[in-house]
Amino acid sequence: MNNLAREMNTESFQISNADDVCVAEIVADFKMSARTSIHRKSVSAPLKFLLGKNLINGSTLNYGKGRCDNDSNAIIAAGHACTNYDYTYCYQPEVLGGSFMTVYCGYVTNTLPTKSRKVVWKEMAASTRKDKGFCFVAARSDKIVGEAFDDGVKTKIGTFQKSYAKGELLEEALQHFAFAIELTGTPSGCRIVMCSHHGL
Repeated sequence: MNNLAREMNTESFQISNADDVCVAEIVADFKMSARTSIHRKSVSAPLKFLLGKNLINGSTLNYGKGRCDNDSNAIIAAGHACTNYDYTYCYQPEVLGGSFMTVYCGYVTNTLPTKSRKVVWKEMAASTRKDKGFCFVAARSDKIVGEAFDDGVKTKIGTFQKSYAKGELLEEALQHFAFAIELTGTPSGCRIVMCSHHGL
């Protein structure tokens, strides 16, 4: 097995030739994304919002959990089973496609360029139960300073960030889920979409 194969299980990323995506490029994008993960002392604002609305239910996949376990611990404390996945900090691709009642993804899509974001959306869609599961994706909407790159910016530390305008996150969601809505009243600086395969 070569170094690239050891670093990344390409099957877990559901890549096909039709996607026109270079595996090495995706590996580089995900490594760059990991640099945006911060040490949180408390639950992230989007998850706190969702828990407060009782929208997190049943078996939950915390997709792109980041460096810390605050969000996962909060999900467990709310009485739900939580499985972690993160390309850098908790790489266990065998959990993807596991048919979860809830998939939560906080501040991941905004750290990846277009092609690699499609990988994330495919994995989340494949992991959400088809009959009654829901996926919640939170992304930045605040002003981000940097040099224009892809559909976002390259920051001064060399990471990618995208600020989602109204409707953009929803548009991405509907490419992978049959149903999606953008939630209202969300915390400042972020957008959250609720997605499913079966209805809302």
